[in-house]
This record gives sequence, C-alpha cells and structure tokens, in this order.
Amino acid sequence: MGVIFTSLFALGLLLITQHAHDLRLDPHLILFGNLNLAPFGTTTTLPFFGEVPSATATLSVLACVNALIVIAFGKEILVTSFDPTHARLQGIASGILGHALIVLATVTTIAAFEAVGAIMVVSMMTVPAMIAARLCTRLSSTMVVACVVGCLGVVLGHAAALSVPPILGPLLAGEAGAAIVDTSTAGAITVTYAALFMLAVLFAPRDGLVIDAWRRRSLGT
Repeated sequence: MGVIFTSLFALGLLLITQHAHDLRLDPHLILFGNLNLAPFGTTTTLPFFGEVPSATATLSVLACVNALIVIAFGKEILVTSFDPTHARLQGIASGILGHALIVLATVTTIAAFEAVGAIMVVSMMTVPAMIAARLCTRLSSTMVVACVVGCLGVVLGHAAALSVPPILGPLLAGEAGAAIVDTSTAGAITVTYAALFMLAVLFAPRDGLVIDAWRRRSLGT
C-alpha cells in the first residue's frame, strides 16, 4: 500500500505540474499539510463541544467510525487477515470485508490530507503499526500499542517542533538558522516517528538488534 500510494501520488503531482499550469499548487501544503493553522480555519459545531475546526470534526467522526468497525467486526477482521480460506469456510464474506476496509482507509486518508499532509499521513498509517508489530505478538495488543505509539509520536513531535528550533536556531547563522526556527510541526512529528521506529528496531524485546546481540553474547559466554 505504501509503495502504490506514494507512486500514484507522485504521478498525480507530475500530471498536475505538466498539464494544469494555471492551478495554484503549494507543494509545502500538500507534503506537510496545514496543521499549525488548522485551529484558525473553518469551524463546525458539534454537540457538547461547540465550534471546533472542521478538520478536527471530520477526523473525529472518522476515528469513531473506524473504532466502531474494528470493535464490531474484530473477529472477522482477524480471521480474514490471517486465514482467508478459513474465513470463507465459516461463511465470512472476506472479499466484501476487505474492500470495505480499503474504502474506509481511503476515506480516512483523504480526510487527513488537509490537516496533516501526505508525508504525515503515510507515516502515521505505517510507522506506528510497524513499531507495534515489533513489540507485540497478538493482534489486539498490536492495535492498542499502535494507537499509543501514534499519540506518543504526535505529542513528542509537537513538543520537539516548539522546543528544539529555539535551541538550534541561534547556533546556526544565516538562512540555515532561520529555516530551523521555522520548523514544520508535521515534519517534526514524522521525524519523531522515524526515531521511535529506530528505537524499536534496536531494542525490541523479541528481535531488537541490540537485544539479539546481547543474547548471543550471553550464550557465548
């Protein structure tokens, strides 16, 4: 999915660049989204919450829909994902369920583009799941850990976007320092996800590189 998505997205940008010269296209907005300015955009009124940014309202509704589908069809999703033949023998419409999940993922991806951009959408849909897969062996625990890692990456990335540039900016003179001061929050969150993934690769309890080397050294001694 990651290869197909990024390839077709790049092809779409290429076609727009070549054939839609009058279209005002901001590459920074497409890649990194409009996360910092989302609270100042159009608003939507939600029950019990009042006026909230439209992106927040849309993504909150989609998050609830995703959660409800996973809770309602969790067993069917598990069987279909790991043993489609057994799912068909049990009478589960694995084809319909698979297409429904693809449609849901597509709708969620498109809705997230406006707020967070292409880079962060791809990273949030792949990196937390890959980290959780290295830390867990059960699907239920993998999904929970992926959600926790996703939230943790957002918090740490946003904190890094606010705290790191003022520290590094004065250390660099000229345009380099100015660029660091004007750091993108979505970019910082994506870099944070990459750092968390590297930590999982190195220190995962089951197959981390450092843990595996330590075990082999212990067995050798």
